[in-house]
Amino acid sequence: MGDYILSPEVCVERKSLSDLRQSFASGRLYHQAEAMCRSYPVPVLLIEFERDRAFALHAVNELGADAQARRSCASLQS
Repeated sequence: MGDYILSPEVCVERKSLSDLRQSFASGRLYHQAEAMCRSYPVPVLLIEFERDRAFALHAVNELGADAQARRSCASLQS
């Protein structure tokens, strides 16, 4: 769980944009975030950008049924 443990309170999960998209689409990101939130008071998601490429999010309908924005946000809040 987490790529870096900075202290007993802080855990960092590091994602490239392609890994972030894959993790979100597969539902893995939700499970990683949930585990970090249970185990650390300060969970951090570090998203790596590429300097020479513009940042862009894909449309929700491209992510798949398991990663619909409303369902994921509602699940994280409960």
